[in-house]
This record gives sequence, structure tokens and C-alpha cells, in this order.
Amino acid sequence: MEKNPVHSPFFSIVTVAYNPGDLLKATMESVLEQEFKNFEWVVVDGGSSDGTQEFLRQQSDRIDQLLVEPDRGIYDAMNKGLSLANGAFVLFLNCGDRLLHPKVLSEVAAAATPATRIISSDFTTVSNARATEGNYIATAPCTLAHLRRDFNACHQAIYIHRSLWGRFDLDYRLLADYKWVVEAATGLPEEAIVHLSTSTVAYLKGGASAKSTLLNFKERFRLHRELFGFGQVLKNIPNYARRVLREVKQFILSPS
Repeated sequence: MEKNPVHSPFFSIVTVAYNPGDLLKATMESVLEQEFKNFEWVVVDGGSSDGTQEFLRQQSDRIDQLLVEPDRGIYDAMNKGLSLANGAFVLFLNCGDRLLHPKVLSEVAAAATPATRIISSDFTTVSNARATEGNYIATAPCTLAHLRRDFNACHQAIYIHRSLWGRFDLDYRLLADYKWVVEAATGLPEEAIVHLSTSTVAYLKGGASAKSTLLNFKERFRLHRELFGFGQVLKNIPNYARRVLREVKQFILSPS
């Protein structure tokens, strides 16, 4: 993959995979079509048995760093991706999720200043990995003021500076990414946090978090209490209620 002549990449795009089928191909195409070339693509495969390993070997000249070995789940794989990443900022782009258009990395890079530590954007939910149009979701900057109430951002649209990289907490099965972003944002001045009011990623609906509603709520309560205290849990009750109503509405409207 041709790169700009710099010492290290500006972005590390990390994709973790385990038996993703054809979803990985859609993600790969959106990465490789980027006009901004100062990035690396890191792929961590947990030992897929669906032909993904063979596909990755065939594409080895287009992948900057590839690791294939068993892991303890998605967040363990993401920790391995962090260990391999060399960029100034990291983005986790899951299989089936896509950078929305070829200028995404150019736009994100243009928004960064030397003081920037977190960059986020709005996103679009899609029901097909090849779709570029769907439901536009407006989000908020990743400040603690917003994060303590809820995680309305999309992890696949958040770029974190390497100076803030911690480890994903494997005790959380669904919301370790939420905790990771909160820990990164803690102590940052507002000028270090940039938000783009435009969609940069097509997020494929139906991830693990969406399929485990009860565990999602349990981990959300736990995270808010652990990081912000029980008082914040009480303040968040209206947000929890809205989530419950949204889940009920989706259940009622979903095909039987």
C-alpha cells in the first residue's frame, strides 16, 4: 500500500474479524479507496474457519499488519490491534462497517490540530454492508459532560490519539469501548475534543450489543456507577427509560 513519505502513519485503522464471511470485503474496499494515504490497515483475525484466513493471505500485500491467532473475544482482539498500531490516531472499523466515502480520512485529518486528542463524527446506520445511505444519526462530542449521561457516539466514528490509548477492559463484554472512550476523555480540555457534524461511517446494524439488550443495560448501569458514582446513575434514569421505550418500540415494530 503506497504511503506518504513520513516516519509513521497518521491513522491506524484496526479491523478485528472472526468468521465475518463477505462482510470483511466491504470494509476493506472502503479503507483502500481512501484518497488520504497516510494510514495503515491492521487486521486481527481470531482464527476464522469460514475462508477468511485464506482471503487475508491473498490480500497480504494490501494489509500493513496482520495477526491471526485465537483470542478471548472482540475486545481482546482490539487490544492486540492496539499493540500493533503505529499511527497518531486509531480507528476501529468492524467487519461490515464502512468509511462512507473516499474523502473521509482527508476530512478527519483536516480537522485535527496539534492539540487534538479525540475526533468524532455523526454516522449512518445501514442494514446492508454495501449500502451508503441509511438512517443518519447525529451525535455529540466525546466530552465527559456528554459521556457521563450516555454513549450516543458510534465507536467506529471515533479517532483517539495514541497518547490516550489504554486497554479495553475484558470484564465488559459489550461496553468496553464506552469505558475506553470515557477513560481517554477524562482530564482533557474541551479544545482537545473535535466533533464533525457530518456522517463518516456506515454502521451495519445488528451488532453484539444490539442483540443482548439485558446485558447492555446491566453493563451501562455498572459503568456509570464505576466511573461516575451512584449519583450519576440516579440522574441517568430518564435516559435509561428512553432506552427501554426505544427497545420496546423496536420489538413491536420488528417483523414477527
